[in-house]
Amino acid sequence: MAARQVVYEGEGLTVDLRFDRMGTSNTICAAGQVLDKEATPSALGNTAVVLWTEEGQLLATTEANEFGEFQLEFPIRDRLRL
Repeated sequence: MAARQVVYEGEGLTVDLRFDRMGTSNTICAAGQVLDKEATPSALGNTAVVLWTEEGQLLATTEANEFGEFQLEFPIRDRLRL
C-alpha cells in the first residue's frame, strides 16, 4: 500500500493527514496537523486527538504539539472516526 494523504475541512478546522503502512505489519501510522482558522497556532498545543471505531471503541489517543501536529499508530480497521 502506498502512502495516502487527505485533507478534511469542517466547522472551522482543517485536518491534514498522511497514512502510511508500517512495513509488512497490520499497523497504520497517521501523521497529521490540525489547523484552526480562528485560533493562533500555539492555541492548538495539547489538543486531544482521538481515534475510535463507529461502535465507540477507543483505538488510539495522543495530543497535538504547539503546532497542531500529531502522530497515531493503530491496527488496520474499516470505518474509523477521528
